[in-house]
Amino acid sequence: MFGLFLNVLALAVNGITFTWSPQAQPVVTGSLAGQRVELQGVPSLAQPGDPLLPLAPLMVVLPSGAVADSVTFTVTESSVFPMRVRPAPAQRAVPISRYADFVFTPENPDAYSRGTEVVARLEGQGTLMGYPVADVTVRPIAWDPETGLLTVTCAMDITVHYHFDGQVFGPTARGALGSAVAADVVRRAVENPLDVVPYPVTEDLPWGEYLIVTSDVLEAAFEPLAEWKTLKGVPARIVTMGYIDDAYSGVDAAQRLRFFLWDVFQSTPPTFVLLAGDTPGVPHRNCYATAEGYVDDPSADLYFQDMNDTAPGVDAWDMNGNGVWGELNGVDNLDYHPDYIIGRASVENTSEAALFIGKVLAYENAPDTPAWYNSMGFTTSILWSSPYCPGSAGKEKVDTLYTPEGWSITKLYEDWGTQSYTATMNMLNQGMHLVNHSGHGSESYVSIGSSGLSNSDFMGLVNISQNGRPSIWNTIACLSGSFDTGTCLAEAWIRSPGGGGFCIMNTRYGWGEPSDPGNQWSELVDQEFFANFFVEDAFYLGDAAMTAKDDFVALIPSDTHYDWIAKSNTLFGDPELPMWLQIPQTIEIGPVSLNEGQTDLQVNVVSGGTPLAGARVCLMQGEWDDPVTYVTAITDASGQVTLVFPGLPALPDSASVTIWAREHVTTTLRVAIGNLGVEEQGSSDAPTLRITSPVPAMNVVSASWSSPTPCNISLYDLTGRVVMNVGSGLVGEGEATFSARSIPAGVYFLRLDAAGASTLTQRLVVIR
Repeated sequence: MFGLFLNVLALAVNGITFTWSPQAQPVVTGSLAGQRVELQGVPSLAQPGDPLLPLAPLMVVLPSGAVADSVTFTVTESSVFPMRVRPAPAQRAVPISRYADFVFTPENPDAYSRGTEVVARLEGQGTLMGYPVADVTVRPIAWDPETGLLTVTCAMDITVHYHFDGQVFGPTARGALGSAVAADVVRRAVENPLDVVPYPVTEDLPWGEYLIVTSDVLEAAFEPLAEWKTLKGVPARIVTMGYIDDAYSGVDAAQRLRFFLWDVFQSTPPTFVLLAGDTPGVPHRNCYATAEGYVDDPSADLYFQDMNDTAPGVDAWDMNGNGVWGELNGVDNLDYHPDYIIGRASVENTSEAALFIGKVLAYENAPDTPAWYNSMGFTTSILWSSPYCPGSAGKEKVDTLYTPEGWSITKLYEDWGTQSYTATMNMLNQGMHLVNHSGHGSESYVSIGSSGLSNSDFMGLVNISQNGRPSIWNTIACLSGSFDTGTCLAEAWIRSPGGGGFCIMNTRYGWGEPSDPGNQWSELVDQEFFANFFVEDAFYLGDAAMTAKDDFVALIPSDTHYDWIAKSNTLFGDPELPMWLQIPQTIEIGPVSLNEGQTDLQVNVVSGGTPLAGARVCLMQGEWDDPVTYVTAITDASGQVTLVFPGLPALPDSASVTIWAREHVTTTLRVAIGNLGVEEQGSSDAPTLRITSPVPAMNVVSASWSSPTPCNISLYDLTGRVVMNVGSGLVGEGEATFSARSIPAGVYFLRLDAAGASTLTQRLVVIR
C-alpha cells in the first residue's frame, strides 16, 4: 500500500470515498539526470523526457458485483515546497543485461513548459484473491515551471464511483485459513481495509487449502509434502495433469490447467497452489511482453493466478483467440491481480522432488542455528559504469528503509571492494536466511562483481547439508529463472543436493535505470518484497512475492515495464512457506488423552509460561488424504481451544495432535487411542527417549534411551505404520543409532514402548 490510509469517509450507494495522504513530505536529491523529487514509499513515473515526479498506485476494494466508472478527488490540505525545483527528465528503462543500451533522454520542451497538475485517475479493475478491486493512480505533486515551485498534496479525498452489473464470479466460501489469508492480503493492499469482509467459512474443501498440481509420474513423490501440510492444519490435495487433461478441454495443456483452476475457483477453492514440476510435465505459458521496443515471451505463472475469465472455456488472456497470450491495449483482458498464491517446484524426477520437499521441511522445522533466523546477505555488481550505477544502491534501501533492528547483514558490494567469488560462495555455503542479489544474468549465470555464479556453483552448495540453513534468494538479474528454455539458475538453486533453497527470479529481462540507482522498476519490486515481509507482515513466501508485483499493477497502463515484470518475475518455492522473522520459541501443552467414542478435546497451549493465542491445533487420525478424524481450530486469548469431532473410532489406534503458531517450533504429539498421550513420567526410573543428532536428519540418526523394563524402539510414519525396527528387548540405557538414507523425505515418529509404562515418542524430520 503506497502512502498512508487515514480513514474511509463513506460507502455511498454509488461511490467509495476515502482520505489519502503521503507518508512524508517530499525530498529533493541530486541524480545524474538532475533534481529528483522523492516521496517515501511512492515510485516516480513519467513519459521519457517529461518531469519525473511521484505517482502513487492505489487499490480500492469494491462491493461484490460493482463496476468502477470513474474517480473524483478534492485536495483538502496542501503545502508549497520551500525551494525552487526543476525535476529531472524521466529516462528510458534498460534491460539489466543490456548495459550498453542506455541513451540519455533530454527534457521534452513541451512538457516542461506545461508543468504538472495534481491528478487522481481510474486505471482499471480486477479481482485480488477473489475480491473486486479498482486500480487508481494519484499524482500528488504539482510543479509550476515559471516559479519552479512544488505544490504538495498533504491530504486529499478520493471517490471511486461505480455501478452494479450483477455479474459475480469467484469463491462462494473458503476454508478457515483461506478466508483469513485472502482477507489479510486484500486489507494490506487497499485504501479502505474496513470494507473487506472475510469469506464465509466452510469445511467442504474438495481441493483442500493447499493444492499440488503435478505430473502423473511425480504424484507419489509429492505425497510427503501434502502429508506435512495436512498434519499441521493446512489440508492438502494432489491433482495430476493426467486428470486435468482428461477432464478439461483447451488448445494446450496450459489452457486446460487454467480452465481447471478457474472451475475450482468458482466454488470453495484452495488458497495456495504449488505447480509441482518442470515444463512440460506441469506446463508453462509464454506471454507477450513489450517495452522500449523490445518484444519477448516471458513464461508467466501469473497466467494460472489471474482468474478473470468470464465463463467456462473463455480464456481472457487470449480474448481474440490468436494464440498470443497477454497482448496489451485491450486486445486481451488481463487484470494482473492474483487470485491464488502460487509457487513452482520446477523439478523433473522423484529425486529432485524429494530434495525440494526436504528443503521445505528443513526450513519449516526450525533449524537449530539461532544466528540464521535474522541473517541476510547482499551480493551485488556495478550494473552500469556509464552512467555509474552500483547494484548496492537498492540493497542499501532495503537495509535502511525496511530491515528490522537486530538483523545481521553481510554486504558484498563490488563498489565497496568487498565483493569476490570466494566471499560470495563462503556466504552462500554458510547459509543466509535471505540473499538479495543485484547483477547481470543469463539462463545459467549471474554476475557478482568481476566474476559470476553458474549452475554448477549452485549445485555444489552445502548450506543445508553441512549447516542446516536453507536460503531464500531474490534477484533482479535477467533470464536466471528461464525454466521454459532449459535448466536455468533458479532450477539449480532449488535442485541443489546440499544447498540453495527457494528463489524469486526473472524468466526474461529485469529492468533498471542507470542514472537513478535503486529507484526504478525491477529494483522497486525487489524492495517491495522486503517491505511486504518486514513492514506489512506478509509472512507467507508466496504472499510476499506476489504482492511485491501486484502493488504496482495500477502503473501498467502508463508503463509496460511493470507488465513485463508481472509476467516474468517468478517464485520457485513453496507458496505457503511461513517465513521466520525471529528466533522461534518453543510450545508447551498439557497432557493429551484420546479414547474411543470421545467427541471433543481441549488443548491448552503455552509458550514461555504465557498462554499462546492464535495457535492452530490440528487433530489427525488415519491417512492424510482420507483421515478418519480431522479437525483444526485456533486457540483463544487464554491459549485454549476445544476441538469437536464425531465419536473417535478405536482404529487407527493412534492419532497426531499438531500445534503450529507464528514464530514457534511446530510441535506434534503422537497419541495412542485409549491411553495417555505423549508425556514423560515423573519418577526417576521412568523410561526416557531423546533424539541427540541434528534434526532435520539426512544421514545417521542417534537417540538416547533408558528403560527399567524391556522396551522396543521403532520408527513410525504419520499414519502409524512401522517404517523401521530400531531395537527390541532393550533394558537399562544406551544410544540407538540407525541410517535415514533410505527413508523418503518426510515427518516420522521415533517411538519407545516399554512394559508397564506410557509410550514415548519423538518427532523426526528427514530431508533429502
